[in-house]
Amino acid sequence: MCSNYKRFCFRLCVATLHFNENGRRHQATTGSGAAQWYVSYPKGKKGQTAVVKPHKTPISYDYVEELRINLVGRRRQFTSCPSAAAEADTIIGYKPPPLTSSYVPINTEELVAMRRSRLAN
Repeated sequence: MCSNYKRFCFRLCVATLHFNENGRRHQATTGSGAAQWYVSYPKGKKGQTAVVKPHKTPISYDYVEELRINLVGRRRQFTSCPSAAAEADTIIGYKPPPLTSSYVPINTEELVAMRRSRLAN
């Protein structure tokens, strides 16, 4: 199994965690409870018109600490890379075929002969 597929799956999982953590951030408020806004000058209006947008609460990365704790636990559970890779294969389950499995070999001599016969005419 290609390791790029595993990396892609893991990156997709991290992106999903980040979206779930930060997808519905609320509008930030001042100490007195008033909503915070910021002014934006969109390129579509060529900076001629100002638009007010809500200022959101800061992005949270709380899921990273939880991932780190789980990573340390998994590292203690699987002390070698081959055993960890085998476990990852069972978790992922699906193994895509290599890209070269559908590759049809090309006979270079035939291509050269076709090119020469085309140029001769």
